[in-house]
Amino acid sequence: MTKTKATLLLGAALTLGSASLAEAGTISPSLLQRAQRGDQTPTGVIVRFKFSNTDRGRALFKSSRQQLQARLAQLGPAAGFINQAVNSGRVTQLWLDQSIFLPLTPVQARALAALPFVDAVFENFKVQIPRAVALSAASAPSGTPWHLQKIGAPQAWASGFRGQNIRVGHLDSGIDPNHPEYAGRIAAFAEFNAEGDRIGTTPRDTTNHGTHTAGLIAGKTVGVAPDARLISALVLPNNEGTFAQVIAGMQYVLDPDNNADTNDGAQVVNMSLGIPGTYDEFIVPVQNMLKAGVAPVFAIGNFGPTSASTGSPGNLPDAIGVGAVDQNGQVASFSSRGPVAWQGQINGVFVKPDIAAPGVAITSSFPNGQYGALSGSSQASPIAAGAVALMLSARPGTGVDAVKNALYTSASNAGSKNNNVGYGLISVPGALSKLGVTAGAPAPAPAPAQPHRGGRGRPDALGQAGHGRGRGQERAVHLGQQRGQQEQQRRLRPDQRPRCPEQAGRDGGRSGPGSGTRPHSGADARAYPRPDPGTHAHSGSDSCADSGTHPSTHPSPGSRSGQPHGSGGLRVVRGGGQLLRFQGPARGGVRHGRALPDGHRHRRLQLHGGRVGQ
Repeated sequence: MTKTKATLLLGAALTLGSASLAEAGTISPSLLQRAQRGDQTPTGVIVRFKFSNTDRGRALFKSSRQQLQARLAQLGPAAGFINQAVNSGRVTQLWLDQSIFLPLTPVQARALAALPFVDAVFENFKVQIPRAVALSAASAPSGTPWHLQKIGAPQAWASGFRGQNIRVGHLDSGIDPNHPEYAGRIAAFAEFNAEGDRIGTTPRDTTNHGTHTAGLIAGKTVGVAPDARLISALVLPNNEGTFAQVIAGMQYVLDPDNNADTNDGAQVVNMSLGIPGTYDEFIVPVQNMLKAGVAPVFAIGNFGPTSASTGSPGNLPDAIGVGAVDQNGQVASFSSRGPVAWQGQINGVFVKPDIAAPGVAITSSFPNGQYGALSGSSQASPIAAGAVALMLSARPGTGVDAVKNALYTSASNAGSKNNNVGYGLISVPGALSKLGVTAGAPAPAPAPAQPHRGGRGRPDALGQAGHGRGRGQERAVHLGQQRGQQEQQRRLRPDQRPRCPEQAGRDGGRSGPGSGTRPHSGADARAYPRPDPGTHAHSGSDSCADSGTHPSTHPSPGSRSGQPHGSGGLRVVRGGGQLLRFQGPARGGVRHGRALPDGHRHRRLQLHGGRVGQ
């Protein structure tokens, strides 16, 4: 039987089975266009199924696998090409995403999208990551690095909270297993190919980015949680990967032995990657991660300083999106700003990022026992993930909502949130206090993060980021110094001025009443500091660099929603699954997803570290 005839039989079977057009899944525009032309060229496709996923904790892993198997069986004999792919080993089950990867023709993909239990069909899109560039070579730190002092990590260590018994998921370019910063504390490692298949178990780093972020999580001298263990997934080899690759890595770090009955997965996951704009593809796996009780800590992006420049998945409302600040507490020029407008599966305008952490000229591990300094929200995110590991080691079993609440309400903006640094610079002692834990001597209150006033953040001749220097520059505070001396050293000079008059009192991370947005209807509405009712996401929270303009509450060009389309009753997601390209740094606003002509079909999934603004 020919492929065309088999596909027609499948379509007839679906029609006779009374599959309602209103219940049909979505299909990406590019696949639909090819199907309408009768294209029979096989291509890698993601088929996501509709699940009733109500389980929580690790039980969700087992039920997701079972429901995925049931959906495959439900296809029946009419979908012979699916069964053939399964039997030949060409199908990868991405249970965290409730989906499978397999090669299909566009005509077959369109037929599958008509099934009432299929949620979406889109290409396994290619992604690219700019190569991380060191700002400077560095030597092993002789004392406690500034980025650890800035967040108060030594106070947690002094009280015995070092990330012990906590496993942190690490999705990146790989990891050097022999680096002395964390040697012997890699709990598990796997490498995945473009189809999401596991292809290796020998740890390696294909660039230096993964080793750098791993050190910031769990390094013994540069890391926030020096006793934590790492579960690392190589999903972006040589800074290239696919959607299936990333999802396979996400589910691996949650359940490394593929057995839901053994508790061997990560309690917190760091992902220092993202795509400018809003991408519904990440919603399902992140929501399932949250249902499993795992904290998602994601970089917000390096697409600043313009407003509305965040990237997915860090800009998902329920993810912990992390922005970057420099040693003076100023928001980094490259750090992405909110607000973010979602339309489709999520609707609303949200303030992002959620929190900020050090991310400028951060020294950490490089492969082969070396050290280097990088800048990016890639560096801020693992620092925040390490802080979560300290919290969980102090209060094992703390839920994700409680972790978020403690982080947000203890950060430098005293419960106020804006689109530059969210709730502000994280404070480990403050967050522990919110959990009822005393961490050493009380930490001095961190200074509010100030907006960037200097250059573009490019490396200067000394290998330091060329950011504007605040006049209230802080000096490092060492453990054991007298409390009064600490207070004096950390006090800002009174002549420090805000960036512009209209921002007095809320500059660079501190906003006045009404600066937030309506919290998301999930955990945000229950646990986090609430803004004045009726305010909008952009009210009084954007930086002066935004020229006094604010994004409207309408979705950005990168947003996508399930809109009806006159195509046989299938709902077509605008831009969904369309392969996109983003070129260079955003100027005057982030370049959201725009379909390009054939021959230019790829997206750039950026590791948010290295040369800023890429």
